[in-house]
Amino acid sequence: MRAFPSWQVLTLLAGISGGLACAPAAAEAVAVQGLQQPWIGAVSGDSHRSEIDQLLASSASLTGAAELRGQGPSGRASARLETMFSSQAGSWPFEPFVKNSDLFRQIANYQAQHPRILEVRGGSITLEQLVTAVGNAQVLRSHKDGYLLSYPLLIAPNAELRLDGSRLYLNSHSGAALINQGRLVLNNAHLESWSGDNASDENAYRSFVMAWAGSTTLIEGSTLTRLGHNSHLSRGLTTGRSDQQGPGVAPARLLVSKSRFSDMANGIELRQSLAVIEDSQFLDLQLYAVDILDSRATLTDNHVDGVRTNSGFRVRGQGHSALRRNSVLGTAKSGLETSHFEGVLVANNNTFGNNGSNGIQLRQLGAGSLVLLADNLISNSGRTGIDADVFGQLLISGNSIGNSPEYGLYLRNAAAGEGRAVVVGNRFSAIGMSMVKSEGVGRLVLGNNQFKTRAGRQTVLAGDLLPAQSSVMDATVSRPCFVEVRIGGGGTQEAAGTLDCGSGS
Repeated sequence: MRAFPSWQVLTLLAGISGGLACAPAAAEAVAVQGLQQPWIGAVSGDSHRSEIDQLLASSASLTGAAELRGQGPSGRASARLETMFSSQAGSWPFEPFVKNSDLFRQIANYQAQHPRILEVRGGSITLEQLVTAVGNAQVLRSHKDGYLLSYPLLIAPNAELRLDGSRLYLNSHSGAALINQGRLVLNNAHLESWSGDNASDENAYRSFVMAWAGSTTLIEGSTLTRLGHNSHLSRGLTTGRSDQQGPGVAPARLLVSKSRFSDMANGIELRQSLAVIEDSQFLDLQLYAVDILDSRATLTDNHVDGVRTNSGFRVRGQGHSALRRNSVLGTAKSGLETSHFEGVLVANNNTFGNNGSNGIQLRQLGAGSLVLLADNLISNSGRTGIDADVFGQLLISGNSIGNSPEYGLYLRNAAAGEGRAVVVGNRFSAIGMSMVKSEGVGRLVLGNNQFKTRAGRQTVLAGDLLPAQSSVMDATVSRPCFVEVRIGGGGTQEAAGTLDCGSGS
């Protein structure tokens, strides 16, 4: 992975390194008119520690590269030109692009006859072998330092196309695209959308890669650039399932390792897929580096730098995602964004820095969702370090959060008394407003957090926590207690002096 420029490292660490002083329990007991006094009780630190360890262990073994790699077909594949028919006749892999993309208009501009595609069937074939087999320069020919494809190419379910050290240019003016139903292998290869020697507008049509359910796509040591435009399933490299495919068809499988994605609408878009994305770079993207929907995905040791419109990673729908040791810098919105998510998400040991909005943004998570944010460095966010609006189960542990003009952590649920959050072992520094603000969260566990406040008076806890600030700070900072704060959940308030400390975390 690329090393960070020194100025970025210094910026990210400013205000976090060098130790954090604990805020004194100088917050006097404040009577706040109009705010409900929450219930506070001591809890053990062991229960949440066990919960965190189990989540980390399960995510570490989520999906492995060996599971996705599989074996390619035997024998030499054949290649032939096929006319596009209706979906009933077998052209359904192209149907989504009729209305939602300019694919067919581009094809019509290049092909005088009824649109045809190049199809690979029945075995494995390299790009060089394919050029010889086709023998038609209008379809596939030598170009620059590689080859130019000018027809849409379909890899059939029983076929494999290999780019081993090859460079393939997709002619966007003719509607070239790669549609994978079988197996696509890029090994030390280069794949690029080409629209002439001058770079095209990113909003114009650009060629793309689509991998349907049942397919395997392997990208190792390769470069993908200038792919995709902002249309459905056409934003770069996309994996997904068609309505024409039954539930018995296995999810699309994607393995990406030591590769580079640059100047694309999306780097990777996952839909109902299995994916491992590791040790790769995502640079200068328009929408998202990786956009995950209803998938099981593991993202490890990746570097994102520069997303012009949205966020680095987005997770939606159902599924299980694990994000480990990634760095996400310089996004227009958040480093990590979730919305309408009903599944398990574990993000640990990541760096989120210089993100235009919030470092991590969680929105409209289902009641059954479970999210763990552990040991992340979150710095220089445009607004708040971690912002969670409507969630089920949320564990926030061991994070360093600093240099945010609004809040370090902002938790809220629209329906008061809903949701559970565990906030333990985190370090907060250089926060513009309050360190932790909570509104409407039913159960909130706090303990072993460190707060480096500004000179003078700064509110550490805000929202529903403000009336209990003195008790909570005395129990969790002055003394090694873990406390649970309940809003609208009943119970009898315990005075801070009577709280019995649980065991450490």
